[in-house]
Parts: sequence; C-alpha cells; structure tokens
Amino acid sequence: MKKLRLVLALLATVASPYAFAQSTGTGQVAANVPNSCEIVSIDSSTANFGMNVASTMTSGQIQVLCNFNTGYSLTADTVDQSGRFEIAQISGNGGQPMVVELKDGVTGSAWTPGYLVGGEGTGTFAYHPFQLEFNAGSGLLPAYGSYAGSFDITLHPTL
Repeated sequence: MKKLRLVLALLATVASPYAFAQSTGTGQVAANVPNSCEIVSIDSSTANFGMNVASTMTSGQIQVLCNFNTGYSLTADTVDQSGRFEIAQISGNGGQPMVVELKDGVTGSAWTPGYLVGGEGTGTFAYHPFQLEFNAGSGLLPAYGSYAGSFDITLHPTL
C-alpha cells in the first residue's frame, strides 16, 4: 500500500497544473522613415587680394544630407547666364560692386542657371566643392575697400 501511495503522489506531481506545452508568438514591427534631403551648410569664402592682383580665387563646399537612394540636384539661383553675381562695396572708395563668378569645384565650369550639380543620397554627408573667382573677367585692379554679398543654392528632388 505504501508503494501505491508513492506512485499516486508522483503521478499527482507530474499531472499538476504547473505543467505547460511550448508556445511561440509573433510580434509585428514597422518603421516609417520620412524622405528628407537638405543643405546642411555652405562654406563662407573670403578673398584677400595682394598688391597688383586683378582677380583671385577661393573655394568652399556645399554639405548635403539625404536619405539613402534619394536623388537630388543643386542649382544656383542668384547668378546670371555667365555664372556671375555682384557683391556690394561696403567700405573704401569707388562704390562700385565687384563681380564674382561661381564655378563647379570639380570641373571648373561656370555654374550657370541651367547647370546642375547633384547626386544620390548615401545616408551620410555629401560634399560638393565650388570655386569663386573675385573680380572675374575685369582685368582691372578692383577699387580699394571691403565687399560683401551672397549667393543662393537650391536643392531639388530628382526621380
């Protein structure tokens, strides 16, 4: 009888409510990433003319950040058909503006209104070099003084 009680006690333990079957569940995961592309920065450029120098060049970069595989192009909106714009004389003599020519830093070509620079987003920063020729095409020594101005670059989505 003692053996029967022992067997019944073992069976009760195995068949207790604490026993369970293996189970698997599935959780759903989603991500929404907005399509984004922006100009992060445009380098400032300062030209320091030496004695008897009619024109001088500086360079800089446009920093762009776009999602991976997002196409974009950059256009210069404040230049004329020769890629030129004017900066105002803010001190000195003469009062005449100075002509500055914006150029692609890779090819050296004038960045005219129809000229496109761009690429496809890499998910990290991209850099587009540019050059500025101060007193472009004049051949004359510029008037003494300080000059200041700006140019605009616009980022466009491409397909």
